[in-house]
Amino acid sequence: VCVGIGGPVASRHTGFLAGVLMLVAVCGLSADRIVASPPGERTISFYHIHTQETLTVTYKKDGEYIPDAMKKIDWLMRDWRKNEARLIAAHGRLPAGLRARHQLAIVGRTDPEEMAAALRAAGLAAGEVALVPFVAEADLPGLYAACSVFVLPSLTEGVSLTLLEAMARGLPVVATEVGGNPEVVVAGETGLLVPAANPVALGAAVAEVWQDGGRGRRMGQAGRRRVEEHFD
Repeated sequence: VCVGIGGPVASRHTGFLAGVLMLVAVCGLSADRIVASPPGERTISFYHIHTQETLTVTYKKDGEYIPDAMKKIDWLMRDWRKNEARLIAAHGRLPAGLRARHQLAIVGRTDPEEMAAALRAAGLAAGEVALVPFVAEADLPGLYAACSVFVLPSLTEGVSLTLLEAMARGLPVVATEVGGNPEVVVAGETGLLVPAANPVALGAAVAEVWQDGGRGRRMGQAGRRRVEEHFD
């Protein structure tokens, strides 16, 4: 099983500003609170418009990036909508026989400490989940070909390009019933939709696809046709 959780936002220093702008859009931070610091230092201040809290981080001094500060900013800039921890919880609820035959692969940038905690909470060994921070575009066809089902466990979502890509590759999909997902997935025909933040329902849907391989293949074929007929 593969899950798409989006690409890195600020994993490279050159992508720093783009990551800041995305954080402002996603988390409701005020852009006018992102300020420059005195010469020799680079400081960024985040102001949350709902809680009215401010966090200031000095991330560069005397021409050198500060690793701990960059880690803190990287953590702030994560896309918290993607819901990876509940996906791990869902995987942990699957029958042991299914887990033995299928490895969970989470593709995209995650927080190692959060993932380790989620594995412990689900009673899973580290080897049962593969964390893949980045996949080059040229390697995506091979990744999709290695998957038996694609899962998108987001808490919120627009029209997900990764969901469309997976369907175009002929994969059955399991997605949360949020945002644009119901416009993309025809429930019961091209995949299954489940409530958000519900690992029990998520795990049951994944098991349903795995336990009926013929139905999963039919869903994948129907999903490919839907993308070809209705999406550019």
